[in-house]
Amino acid sequence: MKKDNLIIASKLLDDFNNFLDKRSAVFLTWSDKMFDRVLEWHFEIWKKEYEYLLLGQDKKLDEWSMYSELSRTLDSIFRQIEIHALKERTSFPFFDKLKKHAEKYKKESVSSRSYMESLFNLVWG
Repeated sequence: MKKDNLIIASKLLDDFNNFLDKRSAVFLTWSDKMFDRVLEWHFEIWKKEYEYLLLGQDKKLDEWSMYSELSRTLDSIFRQIEIHALKERTSFPFFDKLKKHAEKYKKESVSSRSYMESLFNLVWG
């Protein structure tokens, strides 16, 4: 992803994150593919972050830093959706979508870093 696109994505996700508490869990978990997209973005950004970090692409420290920031924002969005789903008693669609996402990416890793380990540390950590 180009640096300008990473900057724009970071600002948009940060804005979404800042106003997430004003959203209903129904919108966050039941609506058409919203949570699915957050999960997909979470995987893609996680993968890029660890590719830069673990596979020796240290010459691209700016890109790694931007992916790391995006990853933290997506982690925050994920946690807020999880909290909304549990508080508003709409956890079934949350965990159903999480299960499907985990099944899809259960064998994904970068070097020795497992995506499932990172994902479940986020959920249960």
